[in-house]
Amino acid sequence: IFKCHQVRVSYTPKRMYENNTVVDEIEENEWAYLTRTEKLNDPETGEPLGIENVVEDTPLLINIKGCGYPPEVNCDAYAEKYYNHSMADETFPCHYSRMNPWVVLSSYSKDDNVSSVLCSICIPNGLFVLSVVVLVYWYCPYCQARCSKYQQQKDHRDAIQDESDDEDFTLHDK
Repeated sequence: IFKCHQVRVSYTPKRMYENNTVVDEIEENEWAYLTRTEKLNDPETGEPLGIENVVEDTPLLINIKGCGYPPEVNCDAYAEKYYNHSMADETFPCHYSRMNPWVVLSSYSKDDNVSSVLCSICIPNGLFVLSVVVLVYWYCPYCQARCSKYQQQKDHRDAIQDESDDEDFTLHDK
């Protein structure tokens, strides 16, 4: 059902990207030290297999979440693009985290990330405040009266009834 691609990379934090740079032109000491031990898990149960694997590279993430879905992302084209770089022994630009050297992104836009965080905070909070204001307005009759300058109007039928009630209790001299 699903086809999984994993592009693994090493990067050079001390060197800026230059077009048409071949991997062999980069000195060994310029590469980031990414060596670590990963413990393998059984894919069906998720239980540790007790096998340790030493890796010297890290996955290239398509975005900060590490996943992409069609139609926004064509995974086959993405994997083929970086596979072609690998086969030609060429370098390509990427963005790495200074806090976590194993987080490497193929593209990064600070403006896009800031706007998505602001939208995810402001829109729900704005809707919450608006709904609280509407509920308070609906619930509080004093608020409705004050906001709409509500004035009680007397019903004409009630006025006629009040006059007839007065006549019933009035003593007339004969």
